[in-house]
Amino acid sequence: STRMATLLVRPEEKAAGGDFSIRILAQKGKEARMHDWRFIESGEWLDAAPGQGYNAIVQDMRENRSGVRRLSYEGRESLLAFSPIGGTDAFLLLVAPLADAVAEAVEAERYVLGSVKRLVLQSAIILGAVFLIALGASLVGAHRITANIHKLVQASRSLARGNFNIRANVRSSDELGELGRAFDQMVPALEERMKIKETLNLAMEIQQNLLPRFAPDIPGLDIAGLSVYCEETGGDLYDFLPVGPGALYVAIGDVSGHGIPAALLMATVRGMLRARILQGGSLADIVTDVNELLASDTLGSGHFVTLTLTRIDTAQDSLRWVRAGHEIGRASCR
Repeated sequence: STRMATLLVRPEEKAAGGDFSIRILAQKGKEARMHDWRFIESGEWLDAAPGQGYNAIVQDMRENRSGVRRLSYEGRESLLAFSPIGGTDAFLLLVAPLADAVAEAVEAERYVLGSVKRLVLQSAIILGAVFLIALGASLVGAHRITANIHKLVQASRSLARGNFNIRANVRSSDELGELGRAFDQMVPALEERMKIKETLNLAMEIQQNLLPRFAPDIPGLDIAGLSVYCEETGGDLYDFLPVGPGALYVAIGDVSGHGIPAALLMATVRGMLRARILQGGSLADIVTDVNELLASDTLGSGHFVTLTLTRIDTAQDSLRWVRAGHEIGRASCR
């Protein structure tokens, strides 16, 4: 949805001793060309209609749970998906209008209703001819046809409201039966497609948040980094970790493959590397320990990571690096 809002929020008390509400810490632009986050220093709170659904979101956030809720946001019905960011009390909150989430279902309803109207016209012509032959037979046929049409209409309307458990269950061998069976096969496929799309979008947002948002400010050094993935997610890794005045670790890596598997392995390597660096030790010891942990997790999978880890210390005027299968040029080691 081009109208989806991406927010960084946190449950807080609006006033000392008062009820908890959801404070907005940062917001990302809604348009496709807007990628920057806008951090909000003054108090700004989630513009959602108070009630049972809003209170449930606040309670979930206070108990560090993720979830999806449906409630009014900025005057329209919306779906709010939220998940905690590990190691903080903040949450990533995605808000999409309900109309956008069920747009494909509404289009399916239009298609079904259009087909039904054509079938009703055909049925009317057939029933008119049959009526001249036998009134009783025409009444029986009309009842069967209208009952199946009613099932399709009711199922289409339920699907448009977001009910993916609905089935038409049309039991006939004519065109209506074929249409009903096509409808029943379409519903789970549509639900699965929506879940996959939402999962990929959420994975992309989460992985982008794992990359450094700002380069460290160290006198005497010009530091910048950028990673652009060819798919929604990828396995490229770079990270900055300052460890003291003028001291900085720089990691550059590449996970084999693309997509979700590479992104998961990239996040794992980033976490292992940061945790091990904080324990101290030489570069060789750090990379060796991370390698042993990672090798036990990926044994037999065929996936691997190439990595270069560099320590820059401006106070000692030194630069040291260790290479784990990752090629480095002379320009990056001056």
